[in-house]
Amino acid sequence: MMKHILILSPFHGESSHAAWAEGLKQHSGHRVTILELDGQTWSWRLMGGALPLAEKMKELCEPVDLILATSLTCLSSLFGFLRHNPMASLPVVYYMHENQLTYPIRPDGRRDPQMVLRQFHSQLVADEVWFNSHHNMKSWFKKLPGFLGRFKDHQGLEHLEALQARSRVVPLGLALQSGEPELSGDRPILLWNQRWVWEKGIDRLVGLIKKFEQPLPFDVVLLGQEVQDPLRMELEELLGPQLLHAGWCSREEYWQWLSRSAFTVSVARHEFFGISVLEAAARGVMLFLPGRLSYPEILPTELHQTCLYTSARDLYRRVRDFLEAPQKYLETRRKLAAVAEGYRWQSKIALYDRELTRVLKTPTDNRTVSK
Repeated sequence: MMKHILILSPFHGESSHAAWAEGLKQHSGHRVTILELDGQTWSWRLMGGALPLAEKMKELCEPVDLILATSLTCLSSLFGFLRHNPMASLPVVYYMHENQLTYPIRPDGRRDPQMVLRQFHSQLVADEVWFNSHHNMKSWFKKLPGFLGRFKDHQGLEHLEALQARSRVVPLGLALQSGEPELSGDRPILLWNQRWVWEKGIDRLVGLIKKFEQPLPFDVVLLGQEVQDPLRMELEELLGPQLLHAGWCSREEYWQWLSRSAFTVSVARHEFFGISVLEAAARGVMLFLPGRLSYPEILPTELHQTCLYTSARDLYRRVRDFLEAPQKYLETRRKLAAVAEGYRWQSKIALYDRELTRVLKTPTDNRTVSK
């Protein structure tokens, strides 16, 4: 039976959170409504987004059966604003796209404990907590006791066992375009379609490229935001005419660049899922990924030996070997494309609808924070 699902997406805009919400709305057998705020500063959305979301919820005219909130929603604040509203009694699922406890902090930065506490308290408010990967869930629960133990009293440690019991992994669904890997007479293209930020290892990317003698045996495409960063400017100057594109492009052009690219690398310090590498894999791009974070779980074990590296030296060796004989990797690239297909919304939507229906059927007494 079709139910009405309300998605709360305070960090929407053109974010991955928005893509997930819109994809679920498009493919679900349930009726889905999205209440969104634009994709402004994520920290302010987690701190201050509850009030405008509550106001939007009070304006809804049709009954809602379940609330599905993203992890930049502060549920404890939200339901404080809704305490006299019938929506305060609805079943709630909290979807952890990320977590603020294990997100890497720059050497000169500092983690804000308020961000972590807001997510923890939101999890306690929710009936279930869904993580997009086992890595995300395991890293959160591994560090949470130590984080809470820093506080003098009323730490909430007694709720952890119950919280873990109602937490599970529900991977992302993705909107992908398929492609068949091909060899051409052109120079191989190294694709970078990740965000240009410290936690994605941009310094490591530059270090990898510098290991190859000039002129480089490959061209480079840097997709994404245009940034005024000394490291980016250094890399663009180093690449010169071998840099085929840098910056934003249309979605159509994005998929075209992926089709033309031969391989991509991740040198990330952090990855809770891996959307960009799966988008590349779907178009037949070869992947070289660190053997940690979320990557070992998004790839089947049979591809680990070929695609996962153990060190910067190992990555360089793998890329060098690929460039010397790219034809040897065609079958691996086909297998990677098949793996990516499994993350399409068409493949994942049955899981989402089944899990949403299960939560809706769960007796109220089994949805309490803790006994």
